[in-house]
Amino acid sequence: MRSIARLTILLLSLLALAGNAIAQDSAQPSPVEGNALATLLLGQLNSALDGIEREAEAGNELARRIQYDLAIQSLVSLQQLLGIDWAGERLAELLREPDCPDLHLGYSTDRRLLLRIEPLELQNPAFAGQLILLCTLESLDEADITTEERGLLELQLLDGSRRSAELLDSTHLLWEHLRRQADSFSSPDYLLSGHNLVFKQLYSAPAPGRDSISAVSLDWASHHFTVEWLENEVTD
Repeated sequence: MRSIARLTILLLSLLALAGNAIAQDSAQPSPVEGNALATLLLGQLNSALDGIEREAEAGNELARRIQYDLAIQSLVSLQQLLGIDWAGERLAELLREPDCPDLHLGYSTDRRLLLRIEPLELQNPAFAGQLILLCTLESLDEADITTEERGLLELQLLDGSRRSAELLDSTHLLWEHLRRQADSFSSPDYLLSGHNLVFKQLYSAPAPGRDSISAVSLDWASHHFTVEWLENEVTD
């Protein structure tokens, strides 16, 4: 059982670190806001880690996946919003757990959007040799977000090379299987203020091998993401 006492000790340490880790720009929270955010995220993380064990004992795989999702997002937020290195190390450990979903998250550099990337496991042999990535973008801002361009997604490989991924459209073989959901994969021209709006996009690239990716970058309008591609041990 993961210890609540251990997380309490970490909380005290991280609260002290958070005030020193805030960058001097408007995209970062103030030290007071950072302390409050650290408290919230560590409480959320503690609950999610306990939930992972609880749902494993109960045999509820869907509920357990939700708890994993919450834990991953908490750790990514601690690392990217507060600059806490421990969170990145713990995230790498979590992703190596056999039952952890293959999920990669990152904030845009201006902290206005959250990107989720999930590789799809497709059984149809017609898609063999392709890496299909489901990308979900969520608005976290009160201001309108407008775009005139669609995202360019690149895979950064361990050998230093880059590989571009194509945005799926109606000409792709997979589109026939998505016809009923096609509208949900259409990028909007703008995201309204005051709403947490989510939309999805699918990208395809020749599969480079799951262990050869170091990071994924995405430019969507003026918003840039770089998501570190940590190793995941998802079982088939």
